[in-house]
Amino acid sequence: MGNQMNDYIFKVEDMTCGGCASRIQNALNSSEQVSNVDIDVSKQLVTVSTAAEQEAVADIIKAAGYTPKAVSKGLFGKMFG
Repeated sequence: MGNQMNDYIFKVEDMTCGGCASRIQNALNSSEQVSNVDIDVSKQLVTVSTAAEQEAVADIIKAAGYTPKAVSKGLFGKMFG
């Protein structure tokens, strides 16, 4: 079995500027298991396409100095739509 890619969405309320986004992006891009990172600073959302587990991705964001909260895809439209 190959690595299955998953998309995880995190609300990162302490990501307040482009510099924060750059630090998170660089931390995530340093992981070989992360294939794509999309960051929306205005909504404080980080979307990650990865073969890693959600908890491992959260740990990378935490290690960069931020506090990620996983957002369920099912709630995404209701919370932010």
